[in-house]
Amino acid sequence: MTHKPVIICITGGMGSGKTTIARIIEKKFDIPVYHADDKAKNLMHKKAIARKIIEAFGEESFRNGKLNTKYLAGQVFGQEKKLRKLEKIVHPEVRKDFKKWLNNQKSSFVLLENAILFKSGMDVFCDFIIYVTAPEEIRIRRIMERDGLHKKEIENRLRHQPENEEFRKKSHFILRNDRSLEEIKDNIEKLIQKIKKNSM
Repeated sequence: MTHKPVIICITGGMGSGKTTIARIIEKKFDIPVYHADDKAKNLMHKKAIARKIIEAFGEESFRNGKLNTKYLAGQVFGQEKKLRKLEKIVHPEVRKDFKKWLNNQKSSFVLLENAILFKSGMDVFCDFIIYVTAPEEIRIRRIMERDGLHKKEIENRLRHQPENEEFRKKSHFILRNDRSLEEIKDNIEKLIQKIKKNSM
């Protein structure tokens, strides 16, 4: 019989701090993490996938063999049809890669961090879903510090990615990430203990 770990999924909007939460859990509880957003970027560099992206969006999609994220973001931002075309290329590859990664895990618990968990359909893998949230002004400040973007540009992006009530309802836990680091760590500790208890 193959070992099946309990899959804890973490999602949330831009600047909510879900990656930080995932890293805290990974370190404190020694739980392996699959960062879907980073993996997607890596997978897009694979020859067969890169070819499909170039066919769909043009040679400009890659510069010196590196994904031209700025160009690609400009192509799909606010363009639902184009975004769906890109997702059709990338999402199945990420799912495939996650399954492969999962099969190699020996841990009783694993984490799947994914900004577009529900949109990509990867929520089907989850035993527990944590939705990370934070007030907009905190999210804007975090993104400005992290990506060096202007406030107006971030506000525009956040308008296209509003906090989704439906997604919150589909989640098992809501984690508000606007407290001090110590308080956040305490809340995470309680949350993981609750998940461990519920998964017995």
